Amino acid sequence: MSDWTLTLNTKLASLQSPSRIVSWYGHTGNFVVESPRTNRMEIASELASAARASFAVLSYSETLNFASAAEKAASPPAVGGNRWTSGVAFAVRAPPCQSAPKPTSHAAFFAISDCAVGAWKKDQLTQNGILDKEKRGGGWGAVSGDISRELGGIWTARSLRTIKGTLEKAKDYIT
Repeated sequence: MSDWTLTLNTKLASLQSPSRIVSWYGHTGNFVVESPRTNRMEIASELASAARASFAVLSYSETLNFASAAEKAASPPAVGGNRWTSGVAFAVRAPPCQSAPKPTSHAAFFAISDCAVGAWKKDQLTQNGILDKEKRGGGWGAVSGDISRELGGIWTARSLRTIKGTLEKAKDYIT
């Protein structure tokens, strides 16, 4: 990630962007971005140009609110051989969300805001009761795809653990 971040910051600088990546969490583009810009679409566009990928750009406070909503949400009923993992899907480019999507084979959903949907991802367990890494069912990418098909647009989903980890990294940069 440090090499990729350096590359992206070099590309942002070549675009004369005032934005820069100052930290990250995990390995899938959960970046902390420092920018004097207030227009999230401008920041997302610069990041997309640098990385050739789409980004959801959120403020610290709204991400904290979305994480809080996900923490407070009641888990769906237990399903034998599975566990529910909490997370949130963020609109990258999508119409405002009016209601939560219907449950799918991957997840159950709950409304958070017009640009965030809470998700309980269904994870299959082994006979020993641990996460079955061979039967991921598409992971959070499948959850994003389910929401995109139902609500339209492009969505990206992350586990609550990843969101909270990114928020912890961002704390050092809050002014």
